[in-house]
Amino acid sequence: MFDIIVIFGMFVPLVLMRHAKDRTRSNVYLGMFFVTMSIYPLYRSVLVNIASEEFLSIFLPILMPIFMLSGSILYLYVKNNLADQPHKLSWWKDGIHFIPALISLVNLFPFIILPMSEKLILTRELIQNPNFIYNIPFLFFPNAYIFLIRPVLGIIYISICYYQIRQTKKRLSELNQELPGVNFKWLNLILTITLLNFISLVFMIFDFIFFRTTLDNNIMTLVAITFPMLCVVALNISILFFPSVMYGFFNFKNDLKPVLFEDSTTELILNEDLIDEDARKTFKLVAEKLEIYFQSKPYLQPGFNLSTITSQTDLPYHKITSYFSVYLGINFNDWKNNARIDYAVDLINSGRAKNLTLESIASSCGFLSRSNFVNAFKKKMQMTPSEYVKSLPNRDLVVNLNF
Repeated sequence: MFDIIVIFGMFVPLVLMRHAKDRTRSNVYLGMFFVTMSIYPLYRSVLVNIASEEFLSIFLPILMPIFMLSGSILYLYVKNNLADQPHKLSWWKDGIHFIPALISLVNLFPFIILPMSEKLILTRELIQNPNFIYNIPFLFFPNAYIFLIRPVLGIIYISICYYQIRQTKKRLSELNQELPGVNFKWLNLILTITLLNFISLVFMIFDFIFFRTTLDNNIMTLVAITFPMLCVVALNISILFFPSVMYGFFNFKNDLKPVLFEDSTTELILNEDLIDEDARKTFKLVAEKLEIYFQSKPYLQPGFNLSTITSQTDLPYHKITSYFSVYLGINFNDWKNNARIDYAVDLINSGRAKNLTLESIASSCGFLSRSNFVNAFKKKMQMTPSEYVKSLPNRDLVVNLNF
């Protein structure tokens, strides 16, 4: 089961690259990161299930450098998302992040130059004993140290990422701004899962280097294989819950700000010049279909959510979420509550709420409780329903709202 999901993780980068545009350079880094995280579990899967000596002889020197890039690529991914403009890779400035990968490749030079016959002998031993990978010929230092350097560097990079996210949130809070399209929940989730993976690897490899514990030990097997594998599986699955990340509607520009609705039921076009042509066409098609769909005010039904829209319009879930969060610049739940409050305000202003209680108005707008209605009303109108009624010049429009 693990092998299937890990192999699936190698297809995730293909989807990410497919939807990578100039304004979504993040997907390039994210795709590379998924490759670096899945390649070693894939190697172990090949080692166990295929056991091809020829394949391993060729694959092994490629494995190490890619394997070493996890922390640096994750750092570049987070850095790109927190930047006001997409980060363009500079070999002069960013080349330092690739030095560990280069060192690992050079360190394997003695193995690379071996005749194929000798490589086959070594890989045959490797198939029989996975621990033998630590004894593959090296130039500078044993390969076990390469395996240790990778998670240690990764932990350092992740610590820097956490700090940068914290500083970015603090700066945005002080300026009362947002980074549209940047999903901080996703960034924190991917960092946390990867951190757990790296920490477990540090303990496992440290134990092997200094105490020579092997994978024959049951407890060691659990720590060394199961938990890191679970972390990789969690990474591969977690992105499915963030379609706006997977399909590339991500991080356009810092000055894109949410615009309030004058009428929540009408189409709203935001800063089209900040969105690439393909995304703009997609959003316009979604907007046209939703404008017709919202004419019947389905959002007034209790339990109305994104899945309801998907089932009733046949629009893909990820396109709808991106339409609200990126194109309209507003959270779907906020949009839904705003639309419902607009309807409630119209009921009050038109006199149609004259004989209704507060609970009746809340229910007719789709709210399941009085408190949810009051909170949503206050958030949009900057006052409670009772304060709004008192502000009306003609209070006779509402006579039964016992707040």
